[in-house]
Amino acid sequence: MEQVEAIKAEREVTESELKSSTFDMKGVFLRALAQDGRIGEPEISMETLGKGLQPLQQQVTQSIERQQALILEIQVSYLLALARTKCVHSARLYTIFRTNICKMSF
Repeated sequence: MEQVEAIKAEREVTESELKSSTFDMKGVFLRALAQDGRIGEPEISMETLGKGLQPLQQQVTQSIERQQALILEIQVSYLLALARTKCVHSARLYTIFRTNICKMSF
């Protein structure tokens, strides 16, 4: 499926961007030291890294949502194809369909 390949490519790009991300923490720490006379390393690190990685976090969240939608689409297509071949009793098909739909979280 083209959508699966597109998701894989997006994931590779996101992973590459994450691996190549760099942050000039030295400058941030020196500014904090000059400004406050101390370095609150945990707070500064969390804030700086959070701001820098937020776009990548959004990309990952959107990718996960697309993957979940695609999984649901594939499951529905599979179940409909299975029903058309009449390989499964209709009550069994309903149970499988209902179970898989209820497992999905959006």
